[in-house]
Amino acid sequence: MKSQNLRRALHLSNRFAKQSKYYLAAKLPHEVGVQGSYSTGNIGDLAIGTAIRAWLNDEDITSRLYTKRMCSTSASTTILGGGGVIHDSPPSDLERRLSFLNENSVFLGVGANPISNEKSQQLLSEALDKANLITTRDQRSTDVLQRYTDSEVITTACPALTLQRPDAEIKYKTGINFRPGFFREKYAEYHKDRLNLNESSSITLGELDEEYIKICQETIDQVADPVFIPFTIEDERFAREHLDIDVKRYEYSASKALKDVAEVKKMICTRYHSLVFSIICNIPSVAIAYAPKVEELAERAEIEYCYPSQDSGTLDFKQPSGRGEIIDRSKENFRLLRKEI
Repeated sequence: MKSQNLRRALHLSNRFAKQSKYYLAAKLPHEVGVQGSYSTGNIGDLAIGTAIRAWLNDEDITSRLYTKRMCSTSASTTILGGGGVIHDSPPSDLERRLSFLNENSVFLGVGANPISNEKSQQLLSEALDKANLITTRDQRSTDVLQRYTDSEVITTACPALTLQRPDAEIKYKTGINFRPGFFREKYAEYHKDRLNLNESSSITLGELDEEYIKICQETIDQVADPVFIPFTIEDERFAREHLDIDVKRYEYSASKALKDVAEVKKMICTRYHSLVFSIICNIPSVAIAYAPKVEELAERAEIEYCYPSQDSGTLDFKQPSGRGEIIDRSKENFRLLRKEI
């Protein structure tokens, strides 16, 4: 326990250091400012920022990454860069993000959830109407954004899918990623019908968590030589506390996580970007759809998926046969962006 607490403290210290780095880097002259959730500790968000900056660097365009708390820049072009950045929980977060955008702005490969706050709806509508380019990671996000603008919204794919598979030797037969605690968040609504959740339900969130942990362990027991690959520090803590499985050490590095995925023969994916990484690495996979974005990506990849609120049954690992088209749609983000910069 002391070791875990120490690692948590070191993680928070490193996170603060990275946030400070973003603030200092933003003061340097640059042409493009890219804002996203790049200091939260989520490797998936970091991968998006890494992919966008890599493309800009290849184009000899100077750029800086901005965290979601930074709302001003001297850059001539601003990009809201990927991930689930369009939501109004709380409304101040969306307002801060949108205030970052200037007269030369782009929404690039973004994820969007329905907006309930009227002020947020108005601010989003104004920002979308002024944007030079709007692309989303999936059709659901396109449908959401199209409600608030007459501008064209183009469905592409997550920008992180342009990252390259690293050279790696196979070390484990099965990689696994489970996302902890989602029944306590907005995703409980997504599973409401399957869970029979209503005001008179006798099922508690604690009981749901216990059932989920049981399903996770039963899933692990079905496969040979498994290893848990965390995408946040919370993932690693969940696995070490609740699951009987080898666990990779979490490190806030997209390249390390991508290499971890490349070192397995097949993958069980819960977090969205664990599935993104398995597609990049062309690994036979099964998805656990904790949210609509995972379900849609699994369908585009043409692999099987189940829900975390149900027994996964016999796992049917499939090569992501839709991989080529998805990666090409991800590259479309940058083909379109080139016309705007």
